[in-house]
This record gives sequence, C-alpha cells and structure tokens, in this order.
Amino acid sequence: MTQLDNIKFEESMRYIFDKDLSEKIEDISINGLENTIDIFWFCVKVLRYGIVNELGTANIESVSMHQFQYIQECMSRLGIFVHYEIVSSTEFDTPFLRDQISIHINSTGKRLGMTHFIENNQEDNLPAHKLFLFTPHSVYKIHFDFIRIDTM
Repeated sequence: MTQLDNIKFEESMRYIFDKDLSEKIEDISINGLENTIDIFWFCVKVLRYGIVNELGTANIESVSMHQFQYIQECMSRLGIFVHYEIVSSTEFDTPFLRDQISIHINSTGKRLGMTHFIENNQEDNLPAHKLFLFTPHSVYKIHFDFIRIDTM
C-alpha cells in the first residue's frame, strides 16, 4: 500500500494518475485543507491537473466520456467521486448567477466563463459546492463527493 504524506502536489499527482499503479493508496495527508471550500478547490485543482497534464488538453469540450472516466477513476484513489454533466444554459437565467460569472480567455483565444455556487448555503457539504464552466457551446456542471466505504 502507498502512503502519500508530506510530498509536493506535483509528485502526489504522479501517484494519483499513474496508469500502472497496482497498489491502493492507503493514507493521504494534505496540509492546508482546513474546510470544505479548501477541499473543493483542491479537487478542482486535481481535476484540472488530470485534464491538462494527463489528457494533454485545456479544452474541456474535447474530453471524451472514456477520458473523463479515467480521470474519475484516478480521483477515486483520493476517495473523491467527480459528478460531471452538461446542463442547459437556462439554469443560469438569474441575475445572481449571471453576475457571478468570471470570463477568461484561454490560450486559443476562446472565451470561457466560470462560477462557483453553493446550494442552499450548505458551505460544509462538499456536494453542495458546484463549479460551472461555460464554453462557447456548452455549460458543464461539476461537483465532488466523498466515496463512502462501508466497513461492515
């Protein structure tokens, strides 16, 4: 079994996204994650690392379902399940959400929007934290949950 303790982010990502990892990651110690919002943004960082560094793209629209399943499988090594879906843009037809969207220009010159939303003000509930990515063609809704392991 592999223990990840006191190693740098980049090094830990090599373990998490190792295609040949035959051992289970038994224990992970991550300094600086003090609350749910920290865990959420850490998960976003890991997801981004997987898409950019493992799949070689910064364009979420080019990620196939098979590729996303690979990223999801790797993140499950952290005990995290990634929920990912394409949603209707009408879900954001409220002034509050429209005002919260930050626009970025990626390396290809495409405009991308992003917002973070917490459902029902449940700040301590990881699945309540939603990341919405707005691309020229789609809206992606991503959130995370802990994988529950029954010990019985």
